[in-house]
Amino acid sequence: PAPPRLWRAVVTLRGATQTSWDDLPGGPPKDVFELRTRALLSAGQTVSDRFKWELGVRFDALMHTPKEINNAAFQFEARPWESYVDVAAYSRLRFKIGEQIISWGRLDVGSAADVLSPYDLREGPAIDIDALRIPTPSVLATWFPVDAFQLDVAYTPFFTPDLFDVAGTNYSVLGPNAPVGLTPLFAKLKQQIDPSSYVLLSDQLAGVNAPSARPDNGEVGARATWRAGPYDLAVTYGFVRSKLPALQIAPGLASLLTANGTAAELGAASTVQS
Repeated sequence: PAPPRLWRAVVTLRGATQTSWDDLPGGPPKDVFELRTRALLSAGQTVSDRFKWELGVRFDALMHTPKEINNAAFQFEARPWESYVDVAAYSRLRFKIGEQIISWGRLDVGSAADVLSPYDLREGPAIDIDALRIPTPSVLATWFPVDAFQLDVAYTPFFTPDLFDVAGTNYSVLGPNAPVGLTPLFAKLKQQIDPSSYVLLSDQLAGVNAPSARPDNGEVGARATWRAGPYDLAVTYGFVRSKLPALQIAPGLASLLTANGTAAELGAASTVQS
């Protein structure tokens, strides 16, 4: 008989608060309280040695506020998680197709070989590494002609950038440690809107420089690994793009700041890169 189907549900709660409620002079407000909830639901089954599947979805909810709880901002997000089929063409060649996490190298964070995996950077570094990686729609072929050698070739047809907050949270790109040239703009913006509106600016503040979603704008990577006892010798190649953002001020916000600031200040904001 086929092995039983495996159902899994993981719910993670993470709360954080600041002991100091003072913002940096002239800078963007920090969150005083932040509560994140994540639910990961998945099902999978290894039908045989030659076929297995998995289907998953992830839900994220965020409540955060600079100071007054009545001005809290709420965000909700649902996205597909690892959802793929894994098929063996024969005993030493496998194909894995669908939403998947392709993690190469043995370092948890910052592996030079981990060229295809985007990361969720919105929660900062103090979180489990498995929660940082993001699955992408990919095709992965794995060939191992002998037990000591393995060749992996992966293709991701649609570019997926790292997930990040532009503004409004403690780990946002334009957060409390934003460049000095931005502080006058943030000070003016902060005076014109309430805190709950300020922390909701993340989607409108800037656009992300990313290619259009076409297969010819995808990414490809290959990794050859030779195993000798406790040691691995591997060579990795990738035709990939940087997954960190290059930010440009959104037109609506540019008009607002132009009406209330100087052209020099706007130019300082529009050239911020990460």
